[in-house]
Amino acid sequence: MKSIARYSHSGPPPRLLVVEDDRIVALDIQKKLQGLGYQVVAVTESGADTLECMKSKSVDLVIMDVRIRGDMDGIDTALIVQKDFGVPVVYITGHADSPTLNRIQDSQPFGFLLKPFGERELDTVIQIALNRHNLEQELSASEFRNRLLFELASDGILLADHTGIVKRANSRISDLTGLAKTELLGRFFWEPFEVDTESLAVDRGKVRFVETEHKPAEGPATPVELSISVLPGGMIQVLVRDLRNQKKGQEQTQLLARVFDSIVEGVFVADRSRNLTTVNRAFMAISGYDLTELQGRNVSLFRSPLHSRSFYSNLWRDLERQGKWEGELVLRKKNGEEEEQWASLSAIRDDNGQISHFVGIFIDLTERKRYEDRLYYLAHHDSLTDLPNRSLFGQRLDRALNRARRSGQRFAIFFLDLDKFKSINDTYGHDAGDRLLCETADRLRRTLRKGDTVSRFGGDEFNILVEDIRELEDVTIVADKVVHSLSEPIALDGRSYSISPSIGISIFPEDGTSAEELLRTADKSMYRAKGEGGAGYRFASKKLNLRSLERELLYSGLEQGLEKEQFIIRYSPVLSVSDGTCIGAQVGLFWNHPELGLLSSNRFQKVLEESPAAVRFSDHTMERMLSDMQSWKTSGLALPMMLLSSGSACLHPDAMMQILERDDLDPSYFLNVAMEMEERGWRTLVDTHPHCLDILERKGMQVAVRDPGTGYLSLQELNRLPLSLLKVGAERVHRMEENPLERSVFQITVGMAHSLKVPLVAEGVHSENMLNLLQELECDAYQGSLSGPPLNAEDFAHQFL
Repeated sequence: MKSIARYSHSGPPPRLLVVEDDRIVALDIQKKLQGLGYQVVAVTESGADTLECMKSKSVDLVIMDVRIRGDMDGIDTALIVQKDFGVPVVYITGHADSPTLNRIQDSQPFGFLLKPFGERELDTVIQIALNRHNLEQELSASEFRNRLLFELASDGILLADHTGIVKRANSRISDLTGLAKTELLGRFFWEPFEVDTESLAVDRGKVRFVETEHKPAEGPATPVELSISVLPGGMIQVLVRDLRNQKKGQEQTQLLARVFDSIVEGVFVADRSRNLTTVNRAFMAISGYDLTELQGRNVSLFRSPLHSRSFYSNLWRDLERQGKWEGELVLRKKNGEEEEQWASLSAIRDDNGQISHFVGIFIDLTERKRYEDRLYYLAHHDSLTDLPNRSLFGQRLDRALNRARRSGQRFAIFFLDLDKFKSINDTYGHDAGDRLLCETADRLRRTLRKGDTVSRFGGDEFNILVEDIRELEDVTIVADKVVHSLSEPIALDGRSYSISPSIGISIFPEDGTSAEELLRTADKSMYRAKGEGGAGYRFASKKLNLRSLERELLYSGLEQGLEKEQFIIRYSPVLSVSDGTCIGAQVGLFWNHPELGLLSSNRFQKVLEESPAAVRFSDHTMERMLSDMQSWKTSGLALPMMLLSSGSACLHPDAMMQILERDDLDPSYFLNVAMEMEERGWRTLVDTHPHCLDILERKGMQVAVRDPGTGYLSLQELNRLPLSLLKVGAERVHRMEENPLERSVFQITVGMAHSLKVPLVAEGVHSENMLNLLQELECDAYQGSLSGPPLNAEDFAHQFL
């Protein structure tokens, strides 16, 4: 790393003020600073002493402990020092808790040191702070924009083979990722970055640009741009560009113009005659003028009669003499309105010391913004329950309508009324009623999903907006939770109150395409639910009510169906692409329902997940499968690899871990069993059960990973698993037929599997054309309707073993 240039200016060495209430620590810092050649003008212990010292002494930089004596802590004191005295502040602290770090970050310090620290760290942070502060007074307009970025750097380069395995890497990539070259070699090129492998496919002769970021073990993420291309011979070249300093493919001057334009504060640059040369978009938004109207105009255009002539005269005099002026300034806009801004004006001098330009930075006053935000919050939230009110709910409903129309997704509106509330309110008084409403609001907050919205519509009526609906079960699960949560007795002042909700539900777009329609149909459905006795919910759609009743039928029949042996196991073959031989069997749980017929697991899985009997079903599936395997083995048949997934087999990973701890199951059969999950599922299981891999290894059970390459597991982590195979789901397989990019991604997954020395299985194969494509892409095995229907143990053995 290059050394930081020493802060230099005419006159004595930099004058520093140390604010530290621990005398020993303060003396140690003072000694270090003096040893580094700095002048320590004073050491103070409190915010009040610091501000008094700032009034009487000339200070270039303040070194501020976060926790000091007095009513003000270091952060509050630093804000005043930077605002009133224009002196940069560097924080020192021994506390690294999130609230403290967030406050430090919000105060926009010039530097930060975590105790303990050495002289080199201290000197480096001070030099950076002093140089940064000095730049505001010394740079020309072009230099000003140029130094808004960190130092421009060359690109990192990765060269990988056709499967994506890194073969060569340059030194710059190590700087960007913090990883040594040896750590990068042999890994997939996308592993150091937060990226989905599906976005990386590229055709030969073309370049694919992907914006992503690198997240180191410690510190902030680094945004980067990957430029991916296939070289002659099949090698993959990846250029990694640091986006903190430049944007893709543009020249430096264009990049600087964009950065200048993207600054959230309003900025203008004027020549020595105070005529504007350029402004950024934020300043145009503040002033109301566009660039063509401002170029060449004098800055006096923004003068307000609220400031006197002498005010402006003194401002320019101080700016030209001292090089800087800061303070509140009323800016006159194009439409004649006047707005208070915090202005930071700097004089830029050329090599001869003559003023060449002036730079102005304008920032909205924070307190005003906070005040406005508070007013907005009060205007859009219920004063009793602090829930969103009818107005805010309407805004969110309008946004949900716009999103749903664009994306084609559905959402639900709940219109909820509390049963028995009026009786309680009349009997025990309004205070009890208000507290009951507040408890109801709290329960709804705790019950609903993070992305859902609950509002108080008025009185004892509430509205709920449930977005991102894929299936009816998503709505009924939420509705069941709400009914259960609000039906629990509420204890207030030694009394127990029993209420329940009546809920009407409307679905977009089936029950309405406007906010008014959806609310009206939900309201009608609520009254229907109340008329049927309350303590429940009703859909506006008869069809959905029937589906809800079906769901209740399935839920209530689960345990009885298990006792009456209505649940059966079926096996779907996994066949070799090359010769059609059976290499495995997908285990599936089916329900031979007396009224609904034979149901696959996707029909009742969500209902089962909510049932307390879910663990018993996991035991049932495992015991039946092991029994069939024992029968096959007794008959002298070779056992295939049995694939158990939480979807088709309704086998929850947590339950699987419990089953593996049982001593009454023959462990020898586990050698032919693979537990199948997506990468995210394996990551969750490993995080929640740290010893799960030891248990799998002890029992001899293997692992199958569905849709790898999503970033939850690295190549090294996959390699440590007792891996049996990788699988690509049906959705991705189907997209390959029409999308060449999907084929490229699939080929990368094939390469990943073969590098791990395991087969790749494609799911959902229904045609000979798809089978031929899989053979062309060197896929190892497949399953789907083309491989045959699910079979009982006897028929499966007869046909495939």
